[in-house]
Amino acid sequence: MESTEITISTKYHFMPLDQASKPKGHIVYNIQNSWWVVHPEKGLAFFGKGYSSPQCNTNESISRHLCPLWGEVKFIEQVFAPCNVSDYCD
Repeated sequence: MESTEITISTKYHFMPLDQASKPKGHIVYNIQNSWWVVHPEKGLAFFGKGYSSPQCNTNESISRHLCPLWGEVKFIEQVFAPCNVSDYCD
């Protein structure tokens, strides 16, 4: 595995865009009108484990500043991500 690919897989996890458009489960994050860091093949970027740290912001310039070289920034009107209490545990 290439060094960049290792960094991506240890720091981030992803949600395919088609999964983000429909709520799944009983408790979800509903993130609206945000600029997202998107991996061109893997989808929306989330930092660390779980979905509690989405790599998005309502300010496009902040999202561009956060965006790694492998990513692109896209405006998405609505994203549903599963919410799990364990996302907030160490």
